[in-house]
Formats: sequence, structure tokens, C-alpha cells
Amino acid sequence: LRSDKLYPLIFFTVPPMIGGLIQAFNYGVLLIWPMLAFSIFVSYIFIQSKLISIDYLTGVMNKGAFENHIDNIVYLDNHEKILSVTLMDLDGLKLINDNYGHLEGDKVLKTFAELLVKSFKRNDYIARIGGNEFVVIKYIRTTSEIENCLLELKNNIKSLNSSGVFPASISYSSGYDIYDINEHLSIKDLIARVDKIMYETKSLKKNTR
Repeated sequence: LRSDKLYPLIFFTVPPMIGGLIQAFNYGVLLIWPMLAFSIFVSYIFIQSKLISIDYLTGVMNKGAFENHIDNIVYLDNHEKILSVTLMDLDGLKLINDNYGHLEGDKVLKTFAELLVKSFKRNDYIARIGGNEFVVIKYIRTTSEIENCLLELKNNIKSLNSSGVFPASISYSSGYDIYDINEHLSIKDLIARVDKIMYETKSLKKNTR
């Protein structure tokens, strides 16, 4: 489990345990049930906040959650790991929707998101920020870490296309860059630059067909 999912589960057990200890040493004080009710309430709030943050179709984080996440990124250089941004845009999704229907297009989006989660690491922040656009925020030591993840994604997509699950092959364009503290860029400026890199790649692919 990711730490942001594990901590609330651990917290759920803490208030009842505290209530039980207090109750054990203070005869007549009933705290287990009130503490349990408090834990249930906090867990309910946590689950609701997660549901609001998750993209309903793909199961990754949604655009609103992503924007909130990057607003909270303050310390971009921790001297051990570097913040990186990777953007991916599915190619030809409109053609799939037009030729095979939107349900098929939705399946493609969901499958791509699953392969994205599989190809990157457990603690990487993955979100769907547009109709067919995804982003990954990843802390790295070298750019080879991103390249290895993208290679794994490429191989997973290749295997999927070979299986013939979908009537049309899935392809995507991507771009990435890392945060350089000497450039004095904001995280949003970095994302904008990566977006430009990705669309240059996409445009180049179209021109070479």
C-alpha cells in the first residue's frame, strides 16, 4: 500500500486503543465507543476526499487533485532526488471513438491508465488531466529512471497491441523534463515546457506518417 493510503488505516485503530487504555485505568469512564465513532467519522471523510480526487473512468488522480498537488509542492530540490514531469497524450483516440464508439474509447483510456500505473513506480503521482492526457510527477536521481519507466510502458503497450484486445492499436506521444533549481522556474512553468516537448513529438509523428 502507498503511505498515503496506509496511514489512515493505521490511524483508524489508534483512538479506540487510546480509549481502551484510558477506560482500563479509569473505572466508569466509557471511551471505546466514542473513540470508535470518531475513527469511523475520520475514515468516512478520508474516503470521501479520495473519491473526489479520483478520475471516475481510469482510477488515477483527476485534474483537480493534480492541480492541488502541484500547488503544495514547495521544496522542489531536496538535494537527493530531482522532481521530474512526464506528460503522455494518446494518439488517435478520436478516430477510435468515431469508428468503434465511445465505450471502446473509454476502455482504451482505462487500459492505458492501468499500464501507466504498472510501468511507473508505486509512489509516483499519476493523474489524468485531460480527455486523453496523463501526467506523472516522479522524484528521480537520474533521468534513466524515467527512460526505463517509459521503455516499460512502451513494451507493455506493444504486448497489448499484439494481443489484439482492441480493434485498433494504441499509441501515445510523450515528453519529460526535470526541475533545475538554477532556472528559477515554477512547477507550472516546467509542466508548460514539458507540454510543448510532448506536442512537438506528437507533431513530428504526424509529419513522418
